[in-house]
Amino acid sequence: MDDIKMPEKSEHPEKSKDLTFEADEFIEYKKNAGWYVIVILLGLLISGFFVWYKQYSGAAVVVVGTIVLVTQAKSKPKKNQYSIDSEGITINQKRHPFNEMKLFWTSISTEGNNIYFKTTKRFSIPITIHLGNADPKPIVDYIRKYVPEDEKMGETTSDKISRLFKF
Repeated sequence: MDDIKMPEKSEHPEKSKDLTFEADEFIEYKKNAGWYVIVILLGLLISGFFVWYKQYSGAAVVVVGTIVLVTQAKSKPKKNQYSIDSEGITINQKRHPFNEMKLFWTSISTEGNNIYFKTTKRFSIPITIHLGNADPKPIVDYIRKYVPEDEKMGETTSDKISRLFKF
């Protein structure tokens, strides 16, 4: 991750410059050949049960799902461009205004530091910024001025599952 560029001090803090940085799209977990063998064998075993019970469409879904899983497991994270100002966060040209955010929280793990945002949208998943091993303090201190922080929340369930299965 590149260095985080903090906003410059200004006589007019409401017109301060953006905090900008670059970070990976997701945490990449190293997978050895054994991981792929286990996933493929599990896919074959489950699809075999479907065939045994003459549920061929279920078997086809499992085979396709296994192929997609193995293919996606090989993908590398892209670099996201982040910009944070007094109005909100921009992630790769997509704007997320602070007035649409209920709260934020951080999670620190051995795989890296994350910042999560819960939005006011009813059925949305949290917005996640994966910081790698960079110190989240400058970003958290900046965001704290505009969005309430929940210090009790931690890693999301989907991130726990991803870490467990190295996906």
